[in-house]
Amino acid sequence: MTYKNIIKEIEKVFLLSPILVFMTTAFTVPDAKSLISRLVPIVVIYCLLKYRGEIKKNVANKNLRLFFIVSAVFVIYGATLSFFRGEEFGPYRTILTSVIYLAAIPWQKFQSRHLFLACVLGGISSGTYALYATQVLEQQRAGEVVNPIPFALFCLICSIFLINTIITKKQKWSYQALYIIGLIFSLIAIVLSGVRGIWIATPLTFIIFFIFQESLSKKFRVNMVVLFCVFTFCFFYIFQESINKRISISVYEYNEIMNGNLNTSIGYRLGMWSIGLKWIKESPIIGIGTNSIIPRAQNADISDGVRYFLRAHFHNQFIDTTVRNGILGLFVFLFWFISLPYLLIKLLQTNQKTFVFSALTAILIASLTDVPFHHTHIMYAYTLLFGALLCITVRER
Repeated sequence: MTYKNIIKEIEKVFLLSPILVFMTTAFTVPDAKSLISRLVPIVVIYCLLKYRGEIKKNVANKNLRLFFIVSAVFVIYGATLSFFRGEEFGPYRTILTSVIYLAAIPWQKFQSRHLFLACVLGGISSGTYALYATQVLEQQRAGEVVNPIPFALFCLICSIFLINTIITKKQKWSYQALYIIGLIFSLIAIVLSGVRGIWIATPLTFIIFFIFQESLSKKFRVNMVVLFCVFTFCFFYIFQESINKRISISVYEYNEIMNGNLNTSIGYRLGMWSIGLKWIKESPIIGIGTNSIIPRAQNADISDGVRYFLRAHFHNQFIDTTVRNGILGLFVFLFWFISLPYLLIKLLQTNQKTFVFSALTAILIASLTDVPFHHTHIMYAYTLLFGALLCITVRER
């Protein structure tokens, strides 16, 4: 490799550094997310000085322009809610930072494999951290640096990206080996996170991927299902202690709920959903506003546990958004959320579309028992990964 080629490769790493740093540290190192907001301005300024025409090229593309406009409207909407109704602006700031970065990068320098390799790094770092946290530090669950639920969802998104490229793309065995290693470490992290919702979502999303992947032969699909079952058995055997603990807790909570005791993790969620649906009926169009939640909770006829957890959110993305901002707010959120996968599905080759549906399924399942998009880490993961894939796909066409 010549000196000039080495410099070009170093520059690529620099241009992708916000994504690379995010993938390797955001969920494993305390407060590492703040590095992204520091790196992005440096990379953007560099691009403005050396690739000043790239923003015009990116914005000139109708698909990217649509995504940028929808994101800008969503950020403005969030700023309005933050100013008038006490909405947390952090997730919207994350979108703004991500979109500015995506708009400035010369994406013709990159291929989709660069993004998949970033997912390999994300999977390996997450799996390594999960093993260290649970086996060395003896923590009950991996992901406590941020929160086990967004940590597990991030790992599932990485695994979906990786299973897609393993199955649908022909490449060197060395790349395939890296993708498989990243996938295995991602799955290890999911198991050790102890997040029951993601445990359910993982096989469902993989099944959806294999069933609807039209490019695969019937024999290949059967072989993949068998292989998946073997891997599942192996994971269960290796990590049976962690899995059995979570199963025991789930059985205990179910029995307590059947006996009328809602003072459990699942019981608190049922209580939050119940009061959330009640408040939605009181103001269905524009919601009650974030500022009103804590005062209402103080006076509501609910348990102390539910009252405490309501200070954060309702443990359901759709109920939470509708309580705060009504059906209007839910519509605006879903319009932004769907815009990225819609554009990707429209542009990707047929054999690449299924993994987008699988990733959507994973996020929607996670949204039923948590609020992924209240976590700025997931905002970054969703916007940067899918946004970068959209930008690369557009510039490759």
